[in-house]
Amino acid sequence: MADQLETWQDETGIDGINLAFAVAHESMRDVVDYIVPELQRRGRYQREYAPGTLREKLTGQPRRQAARCA
Repeated sequence: MADQLETWQDETGIDGINLAFAVAHESMRDVVDYIVPELQRRGRYQREYAPGTLREKLTGQPRRQAARCA
């Protein structure tokens, strides 16, 4: 499976795969336990992420403050 995912990435340039629709719910544990560590070993799956929220990463702006009522 890791080989196939690598092939798809190399041949198409995709940067992600949504397995939620392709893998049965009970099989997701196998993905986490076997495929992810193998892809990490190959340098194809991140081990760590930069700190910050998605908003900060996309916009460079910190979390919005709630509006105050007068």
